Amino acid sequence: MTSRQRVEAALNFQEPDRVPIDCSGMRSTGIAAVAYGNLKRHLGLGGEPPHVYDVGQMLAEIEEPVRQRFRFDIVPIEAWRSTWRTPEAVGRWAPRRFWDGQFLSFPADLPLEEDPVEGWFLTDAAGRRTRRMPRGGFYFDAIASKLPPPSDDLPMPPLESIPFRRTIVDEDLDWLRQRARWIYGNTPYAMLGAGYGHSFSSGFGGIPWVDWMCLLAAEPNYCRDGLMLAAEATVERLRLVDQAVGQHVTAWMVAADDMGTQKGEQFREETFREIIQPAYAHVCQWMRRHSRMKSFLHSCGSLYHLIEGLIDAGLDCLNPVQTSAANMDPRRLKAEFGGRIVFWGGGCDTQHVLWREPPEVVADHVRERIEIFAPGGGFIFCPIHNVQANVPPENIAAMYDAVAKYGAYPIGRT
Repeated sequence: MTSRQRVEAALNFQEPDRVPIDCSGMRSTGIAAVAYGNLKRHLGLGGEPPHVYDVGQMLAEIEEPVRQRFRFDIVPIEAWRSTWRTPEAVGRWAPRRFWDGQFLSFPADLPLEEDPVEGWFLTDAAGRRTRRMPRGGFYFDAIASKLPPPSDDLPMPPLESIPFRRTIVDEDLDWLRQRARWIYGNTPYAMLGAGYGHSFSSGFGGIPWVDWMCLLAAEPNYCRDGLMLAAEATVERLRLVDQAVGQHVTAWMVAADDMGTQKGEQFREETFREIIQPAYAHVCQWMRRHSRMKSFLHSCGSLYHLIEGLIDAGLDCLNPVQTSAANMDPRRLKAEFGGRIVFWGGGCDTQHVLWREPPEVVADHVRERIEIFAPGGGFIFCPIHNVQANVPPENIAAMYDAVAKYGAYPIGRT
């Protein structure tokens, strides 16, 4: 099978020739640039310094020799402005020496200031510092702005006044169209698209998150009506996306919407069912009726009590399947939801295993996860969220090599 055929089979709950593998198909299935540079040296690969395409999370762009070495099946498709700030800079990189001594390549038009004491800063168009990476750090954290004084009144902007985004600029659509056509015509890979969705559980109209959580309890009708307007706007944008690339792209991320914590969901199941699920249903059912692309949701944390509602809404793929959170035992998830939603993740525990155990333990852990999730299809292998900067390269190689060793169908024959 080609990568594209393999992924499409898994998404349709069929058993392909082997478990498909995602590394950096989107910005929560990737690998930190520092770890990626160490992995390349471990593999004896040269070439340019790692390209940091996601500066906030410091994620590396995967190169073809690495993709072929580990048989990755999925590549990302998103607007150029997700990485670069000007169209003239697209594809251009500027190397800088990082704290550990290796060089990393950043987008050529990245507004980055270096301070010998305080570290690195990103600036906005006005030159204001917006994000900081302290010396020796691994990520750019947002610089908090001063919050307004608390008020007794919850913000409830009139719904008719909220400018929900309903369209996409032509240059973005043209970029997506040309990029998708090139990938489809020149590579065997499946594409996972991202952008133009809506994080429904976090509200709309710029309402602060803390106030939004109060509104969910105090003003459920207002929240539900506003989320439906957001869903309608999302469908209008996804219709444009589908017209541009739907014939070539395998799945599209409808939301990056963290609804879980380590210990449980951020709200009651009833709140999700009554207020948030209708918005998801509007988007996901539209995709099922009008697009060949599968719907993809990234939502961290403990989601067990929401998964049935997401299935009812028509969601196709769930990521990252955080099995280290409460109620997210992989066997329980497979037994109750297998065959009805695709587990895009859950392949390796990044919190407790990948960074701290020896390579042989990592490999055995991956084998166990494959034996749980892979039978019957409906499983895309990736670790639980991004591979972090401190993960030894031997462990990264052991993880992906274990998929090659244990991921051939029928599962368990190795």
